[in-house]
Amino acid sequence: MGFVTAFASLAGLHIAAGIAGHLLHGKPRGQWVPLAFALFGLTLPHFLPEHPSGLRFLLGLGAAMGLLRAIDLARDKTPRPILFRIRHIMTAFDSRRIKKGTARIMLRRAVLSVFVGSLIAPGIYGVYAIAPALSGTPALLARWAFGLVFAYAASDLVYGGAFVLFRAIGLELDELHRAPILSRTVKEFWGERWNRTVSAWLSEHILRPFARRRQAKLGLVASFVVSAVLHGYLVLVTLGNVMALVMAVYFLVQGALVLVEIRLRASQWSRPVGHVWTVTVMVATSPLFVEPALRCMGI
Repeated sequence: MGFVTAFASLAGLHIAAGIAGHLLHGKPRGQWVPLAFALFGLTLPHFLPEHPSGLRFLLGLGAAMGLLRAIDLARDKTPRPILFRIRHIMTAFDSRRIKKGTARIMLRRAVLSVFVGSLIAPGIYGVYAIAPALSGTPALLARWAFGLVFAYAASDLVYGGAFVLFRAIGLELDELHRAPILSRTVKEFWGERWNRTVSAWLSEHILRPFARRRQAKLGLVASFVVSAVLHGYLVLVTLGNVMALVMAVYFLVQGALVLVEIRLRASQWSRPVGHVWTVTVMVATSPLFVEPALRCMGI
């Protein structure tokens, strides 16, 4: 299957899911039909050639986001127009949270995103030029350190840029990144600062349902398990089993760290202590994320 055909097929499945969701809304088990379309989309990356791997990753990302959005609508009791459903499934963000407002130029946020994004170049240079010039453990440590800089800078530039762009055209969207490096706990990092699109989805569909049953800790564990599965899937279709397992382990470790924090009452620690703790454990565990991420990009 060619790249264009694969993405056209994914778009067709998402459109079919939106139409089915509209026609079957309110009917017994009607929500399972659009979910079936979205689930089938997860298989499409396997029909692409293994190289370049980035194409598989992009297709897998589109399929995974489509599934998350399909779950949104399957659990949403509000009647939605058919075009809204199609747009929602094909959008990386939760379109239900986007509101029309006054166009604003978020100059301060734009400057900050550009400043952080400027670290992308040295990160890539370090991975491509500095790390290969070394050998053994120093080479790996350099690769992971520069890779971490690249991953953080690129994420902030993308999420910050999207936020600024939406505000500039008059659409109000919750800030997607809130200076993750300032986090005082691992829980704050994942729940309030990093990729708040995914954290909001996990909160709506997993955390809050468990919390309503007075099983908040179980909800936290389930959230990180789901995150491990989602990220593991992206690496699986791109690189295979081993790296997928490494990525999944990373998110399971993050969940374990949050449970440790709860036990140690880390939220009550002083700001400097909490910040040092968070930066230390996030950097120490980052190779589990950075190595698969770099390989997914062919680096």
